[in-house]
Amino acid sequence: MNADPGVGPADAEAEPVGQVHCYGCGALVPDVTWPSHRYVGASPGCWAIYAEVAGGGLLPALPPPYGALVVDAYMAQHPGVPGPQSTKSVWVHLIALQLVLEGGWPTSQLIRIRKAVGDLFPEMPWLVPPASRGAITFPDLDEASASDAPLADLARRWVDGVWATWAVHHDAVRARSAELVAALD
Repeated sequence: MNADPGVGPADAEAEPVGQVHCYGCGALVPDVTWPSHRYVGASPGCWAIYAEVAGGGLLPALPPPYGALVVDAYMAQHPGVPGPQSTKSVWVHLIALQLVLEGGWPTSQLIRIRKAVGDLFPEMPWLVPPASRGAITFPDLDEASASDAPLADLARRWVDGVWATWAVHHDAVRARSAELVAALD
């Protein structure tokens, strides 16, 4: 983890005691004592990296539209388990990915899109997550940001790859996206 491990939400301590695979994305992450999110399916170590790096503004700027889609890719890669909040979260972030990546929507509309999904579709079915959530993970971006690795290409492959892993649900997401666009017009 490239961020300062002593800085984070509510000044929680993150003391690495080994490594574990994140049960959301599969990345090898520090095995830490850290508050986890109540519905995001990320191990505490992966959530700590995300909270510190993305939430703390430590990730270098990424080219459009990928920088704006970091939250959507992370959440889609860590869907959690069936429940009202996790179900809505998966739909919100997959619709955001679809509308920007395939629909050509500007990233300046992402907040509007995310809010509208929650407002317009209070009940949505659980989307069974793909067995594989992608070969690239947010911790890979964190690690690459500390080196001279081509971060822009890695970010593009990560975001595109996360969307691609949900291919079995693309038709359902596209249909819901179309409903959303019609309601927003």
